[in-house]
Amino acid sequence: MNSGASLAQAAKIERKIRRILFDGIPTKKIRDIIHGELYSVKPSVARRYMGRTGLRVRTSKIIVESFNKKRIVDSLISETKLDSDLAKGVASEVEKELVKLKLDYVTAPLIREVVNVKLLEHGLENTRARYTRLGMPVHDVHDLIDSGFKHTNGRQFNPEAVHKLMGDQISREYTLINVLPLSLSDSHMKAELNIHDLDYFATRSHSFSHDLRFFLKNGFKPDGTGKYTAISGPPKKAEVAFLHAGRILAAAQTNCSGGQGLNYFNTFMAPYIRGLSKDKVKQLAQMFVFELSQMYGMRGGQVVYSSIDCDIEIPHFLRDVPAVLPKGRISGGLTYGDFTQESEQLLSTLCDIYLAGDYHKKPFIFPKFNVRITKKQVSKQSEIVEKLCQVAAKTRTPYFITSRKFSPKILCLQGSSFIMPSDDSMLVDLARPGTLRGGVAQLISINLPHIAYEANGKESVMRELLYNRMLKAKNILLLKKKILEKNLKNNLLPFMSQKVARNDLTYLNPEKQAYVIGFVGLNEMVSTAVGSELHESKSAQKFGLRFIQKMKRISDEFNAESGLFFTIARTSAEAASIRFPDVDSKRFQNSIVVKKYTNSFQVRPNARISSKKRIEVESPFHKIVNGGALSNIYLNRRSLSSEFIESRLKDIIRSSNLSYYHFTMK
Repeated sequence: MNSGASLAQAAKIERKIRRILFDGIPTKKIRDIIHGELYSVKPSVARRYMGRTGLRVRTSKIIVESFNKKRIVDSLISETKLDSDLAKGVASEVEKELVKLKLDYVTAPLIREVVNVKLLEHGLENTRARYTRLGMPVHDVHDLIDSGFKHTNGRQFNPEAVHKLMGDQISREYTLINVLPLSLSDSHMKAELNIHDLDYFATRSHSFSHDLRFFLKNGFKPDGTGKYTAISGPPKKAEVAFLHAGRILAAAQTNCSGGQGLNYFNTFMAPYIRGLSKDKVKQLAQMFVFELSQMYGMRGGQVVYSSIDCDIEIPHFLRDVPAVLPKGRISGGLTYGDFTQESEQLLSTLCDIYLAGDYHKKPFIFPKFNVRITKKQVSKQSEIVEKLCQVAAKTRTPYFITSRKFSPKILCLQGSSFIMPSDDSMLVDLARPGTLRGGVAQLISINLPHIAYEANGKESVMRELLYNRMLKAKNILLLKKKILEKNLKNNLLPFMSQKVARNDLTYLNPEKQAYVIGFVGLNEMVSTAVGSELHESKSAQKFGLRFIQKMKRISDEFNAESGLFFTIARTSAEAASIRFPDVDSKRFQNSIVVKKYTNSFQVRPNARISSKKRIEVESPFHKIVNGGALSNIYLNRRSLSSEFIESRLKDIIRSSNLSYYHFTMK
């Protein structure tokens, strides 16, 4: 009767049912019989009966309750702003479909899937995109737990990694379906470009270079507020200062998706080791390096992707800056120039730590050991340069930074190769702790071979396609800026929301971040267009330089229009270097597509050329890519002397434009 049957109809069916009952008859069988009897009398009542008495729902709240189509109506209106009458019509159609299935229960995901089918039948594709459910197929979850994952990305197979990868899937789908406009999502999915760290796009910034002085002066709140963790004041002793330095990077990792760096590390830590014995300084430096190499809990069971930038000498622009001393004091007229000896001692000690490696003499990968070096310094034959060359010869650990005429005045590297945004205002306000900070908001890498295939190698068409891709990249990056501003306002980024000073900007300032456009496969693009690879002919190299110069000019236009720091950079794109050709090989079947594209402007790693020739080809690109570049100097011998490395250093600094480089084996 609650379903709409009259008293007479209900009584008639009840008498009929009574005659066929037996002890132990399943309730489902009773419902099915009643449904059949009602259907012969009035089908609409039968459907309502099955909906009211037979249909049970296992909800996302992990409870079982009766089906109620009003819930569908309410969720459609609240989630998609669909017209009320249309929502009621869709809900009624869904109810009919579910009743037909005659199931003991239905799940919330199944209901949502049926709703989405009905929305598509009504031509409401955009509404369906907003209403769809995010997640992974059961088979994929099962496969992930049982078989692990293909691309480890430095991550061990463990429960936390599995949990993270399942969450990543939801985050990526959410970004592609609900955050990005469809045309920009399509560009990523069609491999025209790659949105790096897509799983973090909607929530956080990419990488960051930190100003240690801010925390040495003001203390440390790991959660950014002190509400959920203990608060530390300015460190009084060296042990605490070194521990803070490592934990700052770990805390910031919860608000960033990429690398974390500490600028001018040995300079800013120098005041804390004054008066300590050599053994004590070694113990502190060792503790710091092991801390970051063993802090195993980030992003699904990884160590922090960290780096420290060190200097052989106190940078000239910091020599007269008041030093932050233990207890956060700035007093006695002491400047960083007064701690030259301690700064050199700490760098020398770090060299000893990296040279020794861990307990099994395995080289430390993190924190990345960045060292700024000049022509004058490498020519001095100093003990510290000799040590650095020993470390490079034995472990290949140091990454060398050389400031060039085209480099910014404040040259700080972060992540894989990105230059921290800097301007003259930093130099004016250097004395205030916290000014030497900044990072990368987001990275987009453009698939250059894709452009060449689509244009059939015609340069004029390639330039048009390049502008189109860069415009899409720009729109994605501008959207990321809005997301960061919203997330800071909503307190989603508590560590990065800290105020640098009273009534000042937040620690992360979206206006001052780098918005990076990178590229993958210049070598393959040039090979398609010219017929030879970058290292095989002058015409190929010139073609590649013209193309990247075009990218730089477009980026400069974006800067002028927006007032932001759009930059061209050598991005680390290992996954994209594999994904791009995999997609391209299916679309451009008449083109010769290699299995893996080269990274940015780099010469093919297995090309049979000398390292001198490789440097000669790659060096001019460092001058163009203003967002940071890295060149690997491949060595053919495993047994190397420090003298050999030193001679190569001198040659690189004297006769090339490489600004960031690393000695490694093929």
